[in-house]
Formats: sequence, C-alpha cells, structure tokens
Amino acid sequence: MLRRLQPFAFGVLGVVVALVCGVAAQTGQVVFPEAEGRSTLMELCGGCHDVRATVEKRKTQKDWKTSVADMRAKGASATDDEAKVIAAYMTRYFGLVNVNKAGAEEMQAVLGVSEKEAGAIVGYRDAHGAFATLDDLKRVDGIDAEKLEREKASIVFSGS
Repeated sequence: MLRRLQPFAFGVLGVVVALVCGVAAQTGQVVFPEAEGRSTLMELCGGCHDVRATVEKRKTQKDWKTSVADMRAKGASATDDEAKVIAAYMTRYFGLVNVNKAGAEEMQAVLGVSEKEAGAIVGYRDAHGAFATLDDLKRVDGIDAEKLEREKASIVFSGS
C-alpha cells in the first residue's frame, strides 16, 4: 500500500513546493535555497537581524566578503570557516558579477557555471571584446543558455 502512495506523496510535495515558490516569487518574498551555507547563515546571522533585508540588493563577491567581515568586526561569532561558507553562499545565490571584468573563478562563484564554462566566457571576451547583452553572452560555445537566463539577475555588463 505504501509503495502505491509514494508517487502520489511525491507528486503532492512537488505541487506544494511549486506553489510556495510561485507565491514567493509573486510576492517578492526572498527564498534562501537549501544549499551548503544556508543553515550557517540562518543560525549565525538570523539570530541578530532579518537576513532578508541583507539581500535586497545583490553584491559582488568582494562586497559579500566585506559584509561578512564587517559583521564579524561588530561581534558576529562566526569562525573563519563559517565566514567563508556564509560569504560563498551569499555570493552564489545573491551575488552580482560583471562578465566584462570578472575572472573565471568569480563567474563560477556567482553564476554556478563550471570551470570550463567560465573559462570559455573569459576566452570569448578576450578574443571578441566586451559583452553588451545577455544574448551576446549566450553565444559563447559550450555555455548553457538556459542557466544564464536563470542567472540573469546576477549578471551586469558595466559598472561593478
């Protein structure tokens, strides 16, 4: 009996997750993805302030590292390893990267692309010049255009 209900249960769970995520997206509610660093962030940072306010504006990898260091200077009890994990999580899910200036490692950290994909972006940029649009970036051989589309809020072409 349990085996027959299992697909139903997973189907219901999928619908619930989709509904919650859809409502969160429609209401502007911040969603913190389940990934390494989330629980550390919530435990150490959420104990002092509303973490959602922290991510109202995306930041570069350097800026997230600075923010975490500033919180530690103000008394946050994160160890060096915990600070690195929090900064990496914030960079990955709430980061910002200028694809015309960043190195491959920063693109990996922010966009979640592979080393090979990040290298392809840098190589294409070096050979063809700066990217002006997301469509230009999607032209890079070996890049998952759908992934870039999902990450477009993290991509800038000038400034930072």
